Amino acid sequence: MPTDSLSSELIRRRLQAHLDRAQSPGLAGVISGERNPVSHSTIRNGNGLSTVDRVYDLVVNRMMPRVNLTSYSNLRLSRRANSTLARDLSAVIAQRDEALQRLERLLAERDEAIRQLRAEQEDERQAHRRLISENETAISAARAERDAALAAAELARAQHADLLVDSAARLSSVEAERDRLHIELKQRGNLERELSGLRMRQTQLAATTEHIRARLFAPSVTFQPPSDILGAFAEISRRLLDYSGLRAARELLERHFADPNDPSFAVLQAIYAQALRERRPYWDIRTAVRVLAAVIKPKTYLEVGVRRGWSLAQVFAEVPDVTAYAFELWVENYADAKQGDPQSLRETLQAVAGTDLVPNVCFVSGNSHETLPAFFAGDPANGGPPPQELDLISVDGDHTRLGAWWDLLDLMPRVRVGGALIFDDLGYAGDEELGGHAESFYERAPLPEHVDSLNDVWSLIKAAHPNFIFLDAPCLNYRAGIALRLS
Repeated sequence: MPTDSLSSELIRRRLQAHLDRAQSPGLAGVISGERNPVSHSTIRNGNGLSTVDRVYDLVVNRMMPRVNLTSYSNLRLSRRANSTLARDLSAVIAQRDEALQRLERLLAERDEAIRQLRAEQEDERQAHRRLISENETAISAARAERDAALAAAELARAQHADLLVDSAARLSSVEAERDRLHIELKQRGNLERELSGLRMRQTQLAATTEHIRARLFAPSVTFQPPSDILGAFAEISRRLLDYSGLRAARELLERHFADPNDPSFAVLQAIYAQALRERRPYWDIRTAVRVLAAVIKPKTYLEVGVRRGWSLAQVFAEVPDVTAYAFELWVENYADAKQGDPQSLRETLQAVAGTDLVPNVCFVSGNSHETLPAFFAGDPANGGPPPQELDLISVDGDHTRLGAWWDLLDLMPRVRVGGALIFDDLGYAGDEELGGHAESFYERAPLPEHVDSLNDVWSLIKAAHPNFIFLDAPCLNYRAGIALRLS
C-alpha cells in the first residue's frame, strides 16, 4: 500500500470522483443525504452488497487507508519550509537584483572602455596618417638629396678620371727621373766603393811595407820566401779538389757528432754524399780548415763562432798539439739545433786528439766585437799574454754584414805571413734581413755603403789586402773563402 502523504486537495478530488461514480439510481438518495427507509442490509446489488456497504467499503476500506496520518504534520512542516523557501527566494531575488545592478555597471564600464579604446584607436590612426605623411615627405627629400649626391659623385668621378690621367703622366715623369737618379746614385756608390777600396789598399800597402821592412831588418826574424807560400797555396788548392779533405771531414763528423735530431747534420751529410757520388768539386769551412791544418801545421789557431765544434775538431784531428782560442756567445738552440758548451767540447776534442794529449784550448765567451780587442790587448782573464799573430784563423761568428766586417778588420792583420784565414757563408745576405744588428763600444772603420751580402764584405776585404792571395769555394751550398798571407 502506498505510504505517500496526500494533500487535502488530492483527497477532495478523489472523494468527489468516487461520489460521482457512485451516483447511480440506487445510490442517489444516499449520496444526496436522503434517508432511505429501507435498511441497507436489505438493499443488495448483484454482488450481494448494499449501496451503503459499497460506499462504506469505498470510503473506509479503500480511500481512508490512503490518507497518511502524518500528512497533516507534513503539511504544517511544508508550510514552514515554504515560508523559509520564500524568505530564501526573496534573498536570492535580492542577490539577483544586486547582480543585475553590478552587471549593468560592468556593461556601462565596458561601453565606456570600448568608447575610450575606439577614441585611442582613432588617435593612433590619426598619428599613423601623420607619420606616413611625414615619412613620405622625408623620403621625397632623401630622394632629392640622393639625386644631388649622385650628380655630385658623377662629377667627382669625372674629375677623378682626369686627375688619374694627369697623375699617371706625372708618375711616368717621376719614375723616369727616379731611374735616372738611381743610376747616378749607383754609379756614385760604385765610385765611392772604389775610392774606399783604394784608400784601404793604400793603407794596407803602407802597413804591409812597414811589416816587410820590420821583418827584413829584424835580426831574429827569418823572412819566409813567397815561393814557399805559393807552394803551400797550390797544395791547399789540390787537396781541396781531390776529395781527401772532404772524406776526412765527413768521417770525423760521423764518428763524433752524429745526431739524428740535428737537421743541419743530416743536410750537411747529404751534401757531402752527393758531392762524392757525383764527383763534383765541393768544399766548405770544415773541409777547408781540415786541409789548411794539414798543410800549414799551425801552432796557433783562433776560431770565431764555435757552436758545436765541427771546425775546431777538424784542426785537432790534424794537429793535436795546437794551441786554440775559441770565441763564442753560446746562444741556446741557435738555428733550431742543440748548442755546444765548453765542457762537452773538451771531452769531444779529447776523443779526437787521443788520450796522449790534453787539448790546449782557451774558450772566450761573449761578443767577439768586444772580446777580440780585449784579447789582443792582453786581458788577464784570457790566461796571460796572447799571441799577436796566429797561424790559422776561422771567422764564422756574427752573420750581420757589419759584424762580419768588424771581425775581419780585427783578424786580417793578425794572420801570420804564410798563415791563412777562412771566412764562411759567402752566399748569405746577412742577418740584417732578419732584423739583426752588430754592437760594440770599440771604434772601427765604417762599412762602406751598398754592401748587400757577406760576399760583398769579402770582396771589400780582398780589395783592401793585396798582400794576401785568395781562394773562394765554387758556387755551391755553404760557400767559404780562404785568404793566405804572402807578406
